[in-house]
Amino acid sequence: MKGEPYESPDSDSPADLLAFYNEKRSAKTDINAAWMHLQDFLSEKGYDFEEIGVSEAAEYGQYLREVGLKPNTYIAYYSSMRTFTEWFCQRGVFDYNPFSIAKEEELDFQRNETVKRQVDLSELQDAIKSTRKPQRLLLITLLLKTGLRLSEAHNLDLRDVH
Repeated sequence: MKGEPYESPDSDSPADLLAFYNEKRSAKTDINAAWMHLQDFLSEKGYDFEEIGVSEAAEYGQYLREVGLKPNTYIAYYSSMRTFTEWFCQRGVFDYNPFSIAKEEELDFQRNETVKRQVDLSELQDAIKSTRKPQRLLLITLLLKTGLRLSEAHNLDLRDVH
């Protein structure tokens, strides 16, 4: 619940942690399903939970995609395992969170693979002149004058404007 201090189970076993989450967490379905998928993955590959490294965490992410999960489900399951493993890091079972590192490496790879399109000035001027909707013109102006990325502009909130 919001505002309540963080609680944790007394034991360090995955089963006790899952039982604790079932009592306290509203997203218990995600963590249970994610744990089941992780167990299937570990069994299929012959890995032990305590031996998971960055490459195994990345493989688990790929495994979730290959079993046909929808993108939002894959993200929720992977995120649940990242949170789950973070708890074990705090208990000293892991020295680092392999799920967090694997996710960052995947994001870095995706960022490096992004193709940037060069737009010349005349093409940009034509796009501005042909824009009939004031919201689009405002967005184009905002992007050009501030240097914001489209995703950054999309996430702007009135509290961000001074």
